[in-house]
Amino acid sequence: MSGNHPPAETEPGSNASPRDVIISLLIALVVAMLAKTYIIEAFVIPTGSMAPGLLGNHIRFQSEETGYSWAVAPWHYSGRGGTGDPLTVQGRIIDPTTGEVIQRDANPWVHDPMTSSGRESDLGYRSEPVPKELLAGDRVLVDKFVYQFRDPRRYEVAVFKNPTDVPQNFIKRIVGLPGEEVWLVEGDVFVREVDEERAIDEGWRIARKPRSVQEAVWQPIVDAAFTPLPAMDGGEDLDWWREPWGGEKWRREGRRYVLEASDAEMGGWLVLNNRHWPVTDWTAYNDVAGQRHRREIFPVGDVRVRFGVRTPESWSVGVQRLAVSITTKGHEFEARLNELAETGSDAGEWMLRMRTIGGDWEPLGRSETGEIFDGGQFVNVSFEHADQAVRLVVDGKTIVEGGYEWSPVERLRHATGWERDRIMGAAGYRLHEPEQYDAVRPTIAVWVGHEEGEIVRLAVDRDLHYQPVGDRAVQPGRPANLGKGEFFAVGDNSANSEDGRDWRSVDPVITDSFELQPGVVERRLLLGRALMVYFPSPLPGVVPMVDFGRVRAIR
Repeated sequence: MSGNHPPAETEPGSNASPRDVIISLLIALVVAMLAKTYIIEAFVIPTGSMAPGLLGNHIRFQSEETGYSWAVAPWHYSGRGGTGDPLTVQGRIIDPTTGEVIQRDANPWVHDPMTSSGRESDLGYRSEPVPKELLAGDRVLVDKFVYQFRDPRRYEVAVFKNPTDVPQNFIKRIVGLPGEEVWLVEGDVFVREVDEERAIDEGWRIARKPRSVQEAVWQPIVDAAFTPLPAMDGGEDLDWWREPWGGEKWRREGRRYVLEASDAEMGGWLVLNNRHWPVTDWTAYNDVAGQRHRREIFPVGDVRVRFGVRTPESWSVGVQRLAVSITTKGHEFEARLNELAETGSDAGEWMLRMRTIGGDWEPLGRSETGEIFDGGQFVNVSFEHADQAVRLVVDGKTIVEGGYEWSPVERLRHATGWERDRIMGAAGYRLHEPEQYDAVRPTIAVWVGHEEGEIVRLAVDRDLHYQPVGDRAVQPGRPANLGKGEFFAVGDNSANSEDGRDWRSVDPVITDSFELQPGVVERRLLLGRALMVYFPSPLPGVVPMVDFGRVRAIR
């Protein structure tokens, strides 16, 4: 017999040669580099211009009484080093959910955001400065492919080269598009097509945010879910605590509010104490000594009130059932649930309406079908007023919405009490002063129309507020004028954002290649659309933990 045997068969690739391995690695490397160059790239956010939605380097505090955790920018601290190093924060730190001063400032004569006054705060403090860990900013994925085929859309978050310093990357929200003029008015964005024949105050329209963006940018003002534990127990030694809500027929039990009305006088209003809980664009991220805000603090009238309400077992005939009211800029905006008397059932009709204070009501919308409220059950209600529009949501479903159209001058007239000539005249420069907007400060109230009722999870949130401060797009007659391929970008943290309102120069590297006016982002500077937070800033601790709850798409 022959001793020769055929070679044994082997599994494909089981004995890959070193040459094959090297070729595979090179191909993978080339593919990765091409993807990074043309498709997707990871960026780390260095600063807080988009806070608190997107965080730059920061430190984190947590309240012992509420459990609430929040981020603060680390602009002033003792010691210098990288992230993870212990820092001693030098500043007055305020719990945004209660107004408690967690740490006292060395200089108490500062603006108190919880009372909107310039006097020394009478709030207490709990501790001296303690070491805190410096945390890195959020890591985001940027889609570099999408802008090869289309322009950025309004309110998208984009990454681009800083027009004043090309090596630096910025992340901002696009609010102005090519061929438009942009005017930031009392926190909102107004636009019109470029037309040199029109008067400077004609042809403007408000640019409303898409629903997905609006839902993502609400920022909390007050939330009953974070009522401090001592206050829930009826503690009387909380001299720093100010009850947010009050009403003659209401009492608070822990974190819920209970209505006790008589049969003769059914129903009652529960009203936000806006003296101690003013709705402003203050954000805790900027609350650091020496640079608490680069700019002033402005009142905000674009707000949302949300809560759960327990309906009674049966409604009394002819009673207004539920109402939510927001009063700002000399107008009252109301969502109201009325009984349909002809049915005599638990069906109700929702309606939205507005009026000048003391004037006649003007309808903004009405539900086509009544909502059925099961007796004794909780119903979740959200009433929003933003971008000159109102919206009512019940149990996650939009019931009715409507809008109103004010020009920028009308908006400023209602917000300041000024007449048109003063707004458009030499005094217009004073529109950057917060004290001119006293009429904006909102009054917020909830009505339950029965002899009993219960409200839980009562909270107020505010919208983004683009401050009218800077050199561009904020003064009457001085809008941002965008040419072909030019965009206007602003940071969500408007009080501490270096953006198109402020840019006064253009990097010579750019001017050597093409012409660009100060204050705008040219298409060739765009790097891509911010797609998602894929690795949020880690939670502090001995072993850093990823906050997976903040992994999300960027809106």
